[in-house]
Amino acid sequence: MRDRIQAQLFDGDVAIGQVELTDLDPPMGVAMGRFRAGDAYVQEQHANVVDGIFLAERGASFRLCLTNGEFIEDVGVALSDYPELDLIEVEVFWRNSSKPNFAELFQDHPQQRAYYDLDLPEEEREAKQAAARAAIEQYSRDTEPPSPSTRATSWRTVRTLWVFAGTVLAKWLGLKRGKPEIEAIFNYVKINDQLSTSGQPTAEQFTAIRDAGFDSVINLLPSGHENSLDEEGDVVRALGLDYTHIPVDFKGPTAQDFADFTAAMQANQGRRIWVHCAVNARVSVFVARYRHEVLGEPARTARAPIDQVWEPFGVWRAFLDGSQRG
Repeated sequence: MRDRIQAQLFDGDVAIGQVELTDLDPPMGVAMGRFRAGDAYVQEQHANVVDGIFLAERGASFRLCLTNGEFIEDVGVALSDYPELDLIEVEVFWRNSSKPNFAELFQDHPQQRAYYDLDLPEEEREAKQAAARAAIEQYSRDTEPPSPSTRATSWRTVRTLWVFAGTVLAKWLGLKRGKPEIEAIFNYVKINDQLSTSGQPTAEQFTAIRDAGFDSVINLLPSGHENSLDEEGDVVRALGLDYTHIPVDFKGPTAQDFADFTAAMQANQGRRIWVHCAVNARVSVFVARYRHEVLGEPARTARAPIDQVWEPFGVWRAFLDGSQRG
């Protein structure tokens, strides 16, 4: 099977490096891999993210050329540069108008075939996919969607919601997702040397968190919900990390939730803390409020990392402002 696609990345008419796409998020039409920079690559001009810090949206003039000389039309490209690791990761996003389309280009990729159970008998495949669809539909009924009239329809919010749906589907299908490295954890955001946040890590990624020197994990995702990790507390404690679980209902974060979070953060002062939920939506708002209301940081500074993940909507907009405390 063809397990990778190689291409050259152009900024306009200038080649800036080589792309090797090895990992897929099939339902989202996203392919991921490594970027090897050429002489024309300029970090400040081409990278969306540097050392986990979001800089700006890039790639409006990026083009991908396959090894056969064919250009992939109408795809989005994002680069995440980690200089200390000598690593640049690339994500390529296919749209409905992209040519060749995602399914065509990756039809023989093992992850594409595994995700859609293409090698299973038809009856078994349909039963598994029906169960997964039912799980997503149930979650959709329980979750308030973003209003189309707000900035919640921004590209980053839409991407977060779509990739989240993919993680739920993968959980129900029993598929592994994500590389074991910290940088591969969905919506990873480094706040400072002592504090990092993210969506749901895998068991393997918790090992990477431990190996990176973190001391404590705070989890805001209710157990058994969404894309949660089964028996997460046991997994984390077995690695020698402290673990605090504050299950926050996405439909209604409360003043007590924030009080518990504040107590957990203060109990871990001087230690390296990793805070996560499903996609870093809950966490980004809780951390922003903590930094502003408890640590006294300017609101604009405290809230900046939220923009890397989503635009809070509904009760979360009020909760961020501190006006919804029920």
